[in-house]
Amino acid sequence: GASAVFVADEGRALEFVRAAKSLGLSIPGDLSVIAMETPGVSLHVEPPLTSVSQPLALMAEKAVDLVVSRIGSGDGGKPATLLLENTLIERESVRHAGKEP
Repeated sequence: GASAVFVADEGRALEFVRAAKSLGLSIPGDLSVIAMETPGVSLHVEPPLTSVSQPLALMAEKAVDLVVSRIGSGDGGKPATLLLENTLIERESVRHAGKEP
């Protein structure tokens, strides 16, 4: 069976952890949980969630820069790809490979 779950946001991860616990599953003993970070949620879950943090302020800045540059150039039709680095914030909801629960 599955040993880990990645959830799109921490609010849903909180619901998932509650449901897993109601089924008698241990987090991270039976199942590891990682979520995309929602500020303020991850530390209010037991165990605290391991999460992936996105650079939201930088994303907003780059989006504005892109829109402004496209308005100035008149070239709004070409797609653009921007790769920004995410950060893994390790907390207690993940069991490391090889460790016993």
